[in-house]
Amino acid sequence: MYAVQLYLDYGSFAQLFLQIGTRFRLGWNDAGNAFNPISIARYMAYSILLIFIVYPAWRPLISNHIWLNTFRTFLLILFVCSSVYLFFSGTKTPILALVICFLILFFKSNLSKVLKFSVLSIGIFGATFLLVAGVKVVPGLTDSQAAYIESRFLDVESAVGDRAYQGSRATDNIELKAFLIGNGTGSFGYSNLKMDIRDYPHNIFAEVLYENGIFAVILLIVIYVMIVLNCILSKDLLSSFCSFSALFFGINAFFSGDLITNNLIFFFALVTSLVKRGQLKECT
Repeated sequence: MYAVQLYLDYGSFAQLFLQIGTRFRLGWNDAGNAFNPISIARYMAYSILLIFIVYPAWRPLISNHIWLNTFRTFLLILFVCSSVYLFFSGTKTPILALVICFLILFFKSNLSKVLKFSVLSIGIFGATFLLVAGVKVVPGLTDSQAAYIESRFLDVESAVGDRAYQGSRATDNIELKAFLIGNGTGSFGYSNLKMDIRDYPHNIFAEVLYENGIFAVILLIVIYVMIVLNCILSKDLLSSFCSFSALFFGINAFFSGDLITNNLIFFFALVTSLVKRGQLKECT
């Protein structure tokens, strides 16, 4: 009902998703306890990734054409709505994580090299055109709104500078003892703001270095390397699902969230390890 009301108020689907993706944040206004649009976009992008992992494995198992068509329709609606929300919310990190996961899945596929190159070239050209020029012809968008979306995606210097500053808060002027063993888990908020509140540098490696030291960072690097290798080598559904989930949330952790909000990295990495060791039954 809220979506219908928004559509009636703003008169176009472009306006609908723009308002949901930025101002209203999926139904919560700015005056209330609004969800973080980055977190919402992250799960939108994650749902798109799961479509491309689950559908090829489940399709042969659905013999009834009615159920298969219903399943396809549901996935198509989910894909379109999630993609449009990602675009209008202007959140870059979930899209980056999604693209990297897609590239690994794409190059693991059995398509010919010529077809892979063609699809990749068309995708890059289409995305570039949409961001640089095509957004201006999206029905229902004003020039200022088109400029807003372009700035969210194309103002790389501003985005990189902001995240670099966030990370530097944890790495600048770090003492030798803290570099080796850290300042203690959860200490960043108090040390940085002199208040006992939750704060984090929006980079999981910077956070771990500040709070737990270089040896914990080395362990985290090992976990990331294992996740990437598992993505490349995974063949069955369960292993692919867990390893790509860990990679997706792991990439997001470079730019947003802290150890608490990025706990799914370690959950999926652990399940992937158990699957590889044969301690969980494979799901194909």
